[in-house]
Amino acid sequence: MNNSSAPGPLGQGWRLIKWAWNNVPGLSKCLVHLFNACITAGFHPTTWHKAIVMVIPKPNRADYSLPKNYRPIALLECLGKLLEKSLTQCIYYDISMHNLVLTNQFGARDSSSTLDAGLVLLHNAQLALTQHLRCRALLFDIQGYFDNINHTRLVCVFEKLSFLGPFIRWLCSFLTDWYIRLCFNSLSVDPLSILVGTPQGSPILPVLFIIYTALLLHKMKQWTSTSLSMYCK
Repeated sequence: MNNSSAPGPLGQGWRLIKWAWNNVPGLSKCLVHLFNACITAGFHPTTWHKAIVMVIPKPNRADYSLPKNYRPIALLECLGKLLEKSLTQCIYYDISMHNLVLTNQFGARDSSSTLDAGLVLLHNAQLALTQHLRCRALLFDIQGYFDNINHTRLVCVFEKLSFLGPFIRWLCSFLTDWYIRLCFNSLSVDPLSILVGTPQGSPILPVLFIIYTALLLHKMKQWTSTSLSMYCK
């Protein structure tokens, strides 16, 4: 957790949280009890459902009237991100212990990188050639992936993978009732309600991605002479 990271709407940055953790008696235990209560009750506090989205111009672009020439940076509450980081580690532990995600899902997990994805592609091509077969590779990039995740489908996938009820309830709470405020220079707009997708900048997003697509990769095991790999950056 980098002290230089910009804070969320309440202005509580990592530097303040770390100082309070080490210097305010009993605060660490209070936060642990708070996070445990959130998980047990299946509730993500509404205060942490607000984000500021800073619209930053991308450098050296010819036409700044085009939306694609700007990069939105979401600023979330740090305490909420701390809870999400904790749950992310729990999900990764379950993935490892119960083999919930196949090894052809690359990125967003330990010991799985761009290099690994490239080596698998190379291996599959060489295997086809040694068997005197023709092979083709189809590459595609899903743009706006996190902005268009279907909440109902995501929750359904977690249920199919047998995640416990308290976490499912927390996930439902986490996904709903988000509000963002767009800011550009000194200008800002009224808060906007987000009905689909997931909040950008959340540390739990990469693991949600690989869970969201996990069933598709399991379905791939039934295919013949075809392989499918996915990569999350």
